[in-house]
Amino acid sequence: MSEDYIRILRESLEKKASVLKKITILNERQRHYFERSDTMPDELEANIEAKGALVDQIVALDDGFEQVYARVQEVLSERREDYKDEIRAMQDLIREVTELSSKVEAQEQRNRDLAAKFYGEKKAQTRQVRKGTAAVNRYYQGTMRAGAINPQFMDTKQ
Repeated sequence: MSEDYIRILRESLEKKASVLKKITILNERQRHYFERSDTMPDELEANIEAKGALVDQIVALDDGFEQVYARVQEVLSERREDYKDEIRAMQDLIREVTELSSKVEAQEQRNRDLAAKFYGEKKAQTRQVRKGTAAVNRYYQGTMRAGAINPQFMDTKQ
């Protein structure tokens, strides 16, 4: 029975590493979106939703890992020599997961900075469009007034 739990722990770590690799790919794609000026909001939203689903998987994997580890922790401590290969494999996976987590964290920080710049530029563009629209409206209102004939000067005789 302990062997099953140890296998589950190892598989959980392998899945977590796989999910973290997928997140790094999505983070790179998100960086690309923030660096492009023609990025559509749908692209960013889809990327963020996909990352959210992967983060949910990581949370579930972490919760499951903790529950299983609590059941097998004592056996692993008492029979450490019997499970040394499995423990070493899990330690290697934990190192890989830690490295991937650090990479994801650095990517997230970089993307946060890029997002602030991206949305700042979009806000400035929106402000420029509003100013331009207001100027056009004023222009048209001015030309309409200039071309309008004052009714008191109209010849009402026929």
